[in-house]
Amino acid sequence: MGLRTFYCVSYVTLLSLRDQFSRVLFLILTIAVGVCAWWGLSAMASPFVTVANPGKSHFITVSGHKGAFNQPLPKRYADRIASLPDARELFYSDIDVITCGATAFSVTINAWGGPGTPDVLLQEGYSQAQIVAFMHDPLALLTDADTARRCGWRKGMGVSPRDFAGKPVELHITAMTSHSDSPGSAIAHYDYINRVGGISRQDRVAEIYVRARDPRKNSALAAQIQSMFAHSAPPVQAVPDTVNQSAWTRFGKVQYLLAFVMAAVFSCCALVFISVMAHTTTQRRPQMALGLVLGFPRPVYWVALTLEVTAITVVGAVIGMGLGDLVVHWLQRFLGSTFQSIKAPDWAWMWLWPALCALLSATLVMPSIIVSRLRPTDCRDL
Repeated sequence: MGLRTFYCVSYVTLLSLRDQFSRVLFLILTIAVGVCAWWGLSAMASPFVTVANPGKSHFITVSGHKGAFNQPLPKRYADRIASLPDARELFYSDIDVITCGATAFSVTINAWGGPGTPDVLLQEGYSQAQIVAFMHDPLALLTDADTARRCGWRKGMGVSPRDFAGKPVELHITAMTSHSDSPGSAIAHYDYINRVGGISRQDRVAEIYVRARDPRKNSALAAQIQSMFAHSAPPVQAVPDTVNQSAWTRFGKVQYLLAFVMAAVFSCCALVFISVMAHTTTQRRPQMALGLVLGFPRPVYWVALTLEVTAITVVGAVIGMGLGDLVVHWLQRFLGSTFQSIKAPDWAWMWLWPALCALLSATLVMPSIIVSRLRPTDCRDL
């Protein structure tokens, strides 16, 4: 009985797709246009959402006062800044240099520490698993593939490069990225490098990075930090990212406009899709009623309609994403000089499929009602 039902459903579905091919094609294009608009507009909104949700470049940089710019800061400054109610994602850094390989290739070690280190590593492109492995290994080292190749390093390998004083530094190669903005560099734990490495400035840091809970208040937090250490020795200079702060002022609300346009376009396509499917099902009512007379059970039509709508939605979504990728490529080509990265963000993918599932459910409401009210006498309209 199950196999016969499957054959019946497949036959009814294919018959419906064949008899109304032009309408099916129209519905596929409707979904494709909606998904393409979603994909392209989300890529356009992504740079502005990045402003609203700052990355590493949006931190306040706290360093030695401009009168003594290269002077390191005591690590205790970071603890005082972290205690401020508006401060979050604080981390600090210092630099050491090691040599590796037969050619004594120089690698700059960025020694990072502080509670904000995992968040910054995530923004730098490391996976959650890599970050967990790094945080649980005090000897961990993160680097890029080119640096690892020049040093002869492999993932999981224990190495003992030497610092400039000739002292070996025991490290574990925890993860490697395929590319890096700073080749010839690596990331290690501040506490470990500070204790055993070649940093001569014990318990001191080159710079401290922090940002406000509300990114629009970075300037106010910077002024508060600078005032806090105005009478300390050494004093500090707290500098917010004025470029991105200005971008927030100019473009801070653009993402809301683009989100409204995305929702409007997608809603229009959804309304067209729902109304056309409802009208199509109404037109098929006499044929479905005749099927009831011939012995086709009512659930066959409901399952067939579900399969038909699902197939149209999936095909339209795939075509729409393909067209969306072309649109994003075009945006990257013509707007790449204005924005560093034009691409569809992760949230566009994450919200697309729930939106399509909601559309699928809404589309099946009216056809389901029509099927449930089918009567054999409806075939008189044939």
